[in-house]
Formats: sequence, C-alpha cells, structure tokens
Amino acid sequence: MQIAPNSVASLSYVLTDTKGEILDEATIEAPFVYLHGAN
Repeated sequence: MQIAPNSVASLSYVLTDTKGEILDEATIEAPFVYLHGAN
C-alpha cells in the first residue's frame, strides 16, 4: 500500500512481545491516525 503525501492515514494493529502479550493496540473502532508526508 502506498500513502500519498499530505494525506490522513489510519490503521489498526496489535503489537505483541515474544510471549504473545499485547503491548499496544489500535482497533478499527479507535485507529491510529496521522498526517502523512506533511512538511
């Protein structure tokens, strides 16, 4: 996937350690949102 410059991107993820413990997550209901490529 490519994200165009000056676009708002949102994503969901689950970050786990080697034991499978969840360290951080962003769900579909509460995604991680950021402005990509802005100067």
